[in-house]
Amino acid sequence: MKRTLTILTGYLLAIMLAGWLLAASGCAVVPNTVRLEGVHQSHMGQHFGAHQTNYGAQYAEVVARWQMKGAYVDLGQGYNLSPGLHNDWTMSCPGGLCGPRELTTVAIGYEWQLK
Repeated sequence: MKRTLTILTGYLLAIMLAGWLLAASGCAVVPNTVRLEGVHQSHMGQHFGAHQTNYGAQYAEVVARWQMKGAYVDLGQGYNLSPGLHNDWTMSCPGGLCGPRELTTVAIGYEWQLK
């Protein structure tokens, strides 16, 4: 029960933060764009060299973007498609993303148009 309350509190705080950032930036409630994306998360060292590992995560998500000029807020909801266990029964949690499970991503940034 305590874990469930902690998770719900985290979601509530994330939603409140995203709403405050959107309101402060003058963005509308409806996002400017919505995209579906497949993601592979890992590090380059695991793919090359003598000690290659299999600790990457693959996930699919739907991402909504609110953008005002160059500033943006991305809010994504998806599912980690990676297995959580290796063949030797050890856990695989790349970046804390023990799969398979749902996940939420939030990105705040600024982008410059070059052309």
